[in-house]
Amino acid sequence: MIADIGLAGWRAMMTKGSSGIGIEIARVWATVAASITLAVRGPKAGEPVAATITAATGNTSGRVGRLDLASFSARCILCSTTST
Repeated sequence: MIADIGLAGWRAMMTKGSSGIGIEIARVWATVAASITLAVRGPKAGEPVAATITAATGNTSGRVGRLDLASFSARCILCSTTST
């Protein structure tokens, strides 16, 4: 069913993108051609996940961004630097 959905041109921001269900959701979004931003506290943890998703899906549009959900300014910075 997910194969019928195309998200080319869309950017999806996945919080908790370097662990658990966040990884799997990001992988599904990448499979349907969305540009993915893994929003993580520690970019070092997100980089290998992004590489794995790229290798599994062939979608090279992903990126990793630092995000501290407790910080309003951090959220604003990440959103302002994330574009499709």
